[in-house]
Formats: sequence, structure tokens, C-alpha cells
Amino acid sequence: GSMPATAGSGGDVSLAPAMASTASTPAPPPPALAYGTAPLVAPPPPGSTAARVEEVANEVLRLRLLRSQHEELRLQLSRAEGQLKRLSPHAVFLFRSYIERHLKEPGLAVQLQEAIIRLLQCLCAVCRIEVNVLTPEAFLNSARKLLRDVHSFTSKLCSIPHEFGSEEAKGLAPFLLSSTEFQRVKEKEVNDCYEVFHAWLSAFYLYSVVSDQVGPVSQELAKQEWLLRRLNGQVDEPPRRGAPAQAGTGAPEELPRPQGC
Repeated sequence: GSMPATAGSGGDVSLAPAMASTASTPAPPPPALAYGTAPLVAPPPPGSTAARVEEVANEVLRLRLLRSQHEELRLQLSRAEGQLKRLSPHAVFLFRSYIERHLKEPGLAVQLQEAIIRLLQCLCAVCRIEVNVLTPEAFLNSARKLLRDVHSFTSKLCSIPHEFGSEEAKGLAPFLLSSTEFQRVKEKEVNDCYEVFHAWLSAFYLYSVVSDQVGPVSQELAKQEWLLRRLNGQVDEPPRRGAPAQAGTGAPEELPRPQGC
């Protein structure tokens, strides 16, 4: 028989075979992953590949980002419309009087800020009023047509269809980017009108530029979300057009439209 291990170096020798034996024996799998249990994640159904799932998932996230941007631009326009509604007819009347006073007198016409002229050009464009800036008299006629009814002017702006047209809206860009910033004047109502009109024009422009993408993006997102669920084995039937979204399916929710003017 073998000699019992002695203290000192002999003990080291007798432990070595035992350590080697332990290292060569595979450890049993953890109980949670023992053989025969269900996998943590269901395998993809036949015909589904990891690469395809990844591709569709990325497209879903891209479209959701676009949709959230569209919703934010729509809310921004809604807030600007709210500011328009709070603008009093008296303030619009004083704004019109300020413009008339400057354009009727040649000495004052040259003092009318470029920012205000650009603003009026923009407002005339969205209201489809022909504008002529060759002379103060011609421009005054355009401004008077624009602001003829101070009581209904803000409601008129709110009622302009948001689907103004992306190409048409792009024509506003040069007028929105005035080369000089608006300098506040002593008439408070003129300042208020300029700020509210400019904020609305900016929001209207941004939403109009993307308005023709809103519907297609929403439809494509619903399609890609359904495809992703199918690749994950969650649905069998294609989405029905106009069917209500089921909770938890990831179908796009309809953004509540703000009340019109």
C-alpha cells in the first residue's frame, strides 16, 4: 500500500493528483439550465433568421423615431396655435396701425425693420395674398389685404390646412431667415404680435415640410411592427387596415389631434 502523506513537501506531492483530477472533471450545469428544461428564449420560427430579425427591428426603431419627431412638430404647431388664439384683436389692430404708419410716410418706411417685412411676406404667402415689395405703397396694399379683418385674422391662420405642401412650404424658408434680428419697439402689442406670428410661422413651416411623410411613416411602421411580431412567432394573420391596435402588440397609437380653430 501507499505511504500516508507526511507533513512538509510530501504533503504537496500527495495533493497534486487530487487537484488534477478535479480540474479535468466538467462541472455539472447550474440547476436553472439543467438538461430537459425549456430554453430561456423561444427559438425563432422556421424561415426566420437572426439577421432578418435584426434588420426589421432596426427599421421599427427608425420609423418610431420619425413618428415621434412628427408628433413633436405637431404638438409644437398646436402650442403656437394656442398662442395665436390668445392674441387679442386689439393687438392685431395696433400691429396693423404700426405698419400702416411706417409705410404711408417715406421717412418712416425706411425705418421699418427687415424682420417685420420678412414676417409680412411669409404671412402673405401662407394666406396666398400676392405681395409686392417694390414700393412702400404696393407693400402697404398687400399688408392691408392681409390684416383687413383683425377680429378673424388669427382664426384664419389656424384654419389653414396643415397639409400646406412640403414644396410650397419650402418657399417660406428665405423669409423665415431674416438677415437681421427683430429689435423690440416701444409698442408692446407690436412686439407681442411679431413674436407670436413668427413662432407660428416657424412651427407651421416645420410641420408642413414633413406633413406628406406622416401618413406613409405611420403605415409603414404598423407593417414593420407586425412583421417583427411574425418573425418572433407572435402573430399569424396580417394586420387589418383600420383595425384597433391591441394592447401590448406594439401597434402605433393614433396621436390625438388638437382641436382646430
